[in-house]
Amino acid sequence: MRVNIVAIDNYVRVQEDSTPGFLPYFGKMRLGGGYGEVGANEFDSEIRDCKVKTKRNGKGITVTFNTKNSDERFDFTLFITKSKSATVVVKSLHRNSITYYGVIRELDDDSLE
Repeated sequence: MRVNIVAIDNYVRVQEDSTPGFLPYFGKMRLGGGYGEVGANEFDSEIRDCKVKTKRNGKGITVTFNTKNSDERFDFTLFITKSKSATVVVKSLHRNSITYYGVIRELDDDSLE
């Protein structure tokens, strides 16, 4: 099943040492997630265990890292092509994994505020 989230303000910002982000979550939660909670993968924390690998065919890169919020840790895998399309896979112990598709773009100064 695919859910169109184009109208929702969703993002992952990979900065020098941190990654704020908000990604809607549609799936099963194994722990937490009580009534009235956001139901999104929301975080703004330090990046840990970051690794960047170039694909063998030279057509893109894979970036892996983890970050957390006050309740859970998120493991990220980003597949980024030369054409700037991206696939983002997010895994957590509290939720089933979820995959997002989008594009990579450079942040302008206004985006950093």
